Amino acid sequence: MALIRITAAARTAGYLSPPGAAAGGLPAAPGLCLSCVGESGIGLGAIVASLAKFIVIGLAVLQAAVVTAAPLRAETLTWKIRSEHPKVVSLEFYSQRRDVSWPGDGQVYVIKDYDTHTYRLSCRAGESICYGAWVRNRKRSYWGVGANNRNTCRRCCYTCDGGETKVIVLNP
Repeated sequence: MALIRITAAARTAGYLSPPGAAAGGLPAAPGLCLSCVGESGIGLGAIVASLAKFIVIGLAVLQAAVVTAAPLRAETLTWKIRSEHPKVVSLEFYSQRRDVSWPGDGQVYVIKDYDTHTYRLSCRAGESICYGAWVRNRKRSYWGVGANNRNTCRRCCYTCDGGETKVIVLNP
């Protein structure tokens, strides 16, 4: 933001000049109180009022710029998973771009039956999400990337694009 200096010529002509510009070079910004500049100088109240209006205008312009910046688009990815393992299975989903997992906060989804379960994840458009499942208390027996996204996999990752996966069956 450029500093603004009020010159003697600007006072009489009703213009403001940025530093280094000729006196009276630019028209006053909307909302600045040039009529508050009198023959005897500038009153502190007039300066504060003018500066406050200038800051409000500047903040409004800045807020408009931030709002119009391209935001990350939120999407969903719906997973359908069924376990056919006789033991309880833990399940977690992992972003391959960010340090994010679902359900997150050290929690896991638990599958205790043979039903097909649906998990709707809120994610970033285009983000690759992989599933990791393992037999409870036996992390060496796993599907997908396993516990903590430790392993590699084939066909266990999907792109966050508003779609859904086919039913993924966790066989013993």
